[in-house]
Amino acid sequence: MNSINDKMEAHYDLNDLGHAEIGKHYESYKKSRGLQKAPTKVAISIRLDSDVIDAFRAKGKGWQTQINNILRDSVLGG
Repeated sequence: MNSINDKMEAHYDLNDLGHAEIGKHYESYKKSRGLQKAPTKVAISIRLDSDVIDAFRAKGKGWQTQINNILRDSVLGG
């Protein structure tokens, strides 16, 4: 995902949105954080049990960071 349009297509079905809706979402994506200058994390795909994911998601924002921290502590003994 390199462009704003790529990001939007990943989150919205652009064929279903009207021009006004596309414009509104486009403006919000233009203001998004953007790429990391020095990436510290690697994007991967991992399969976990749904009950585990549900439990972390129920904790709210930052659930992926919580998983990362638990894995780091487990592996590195932090």
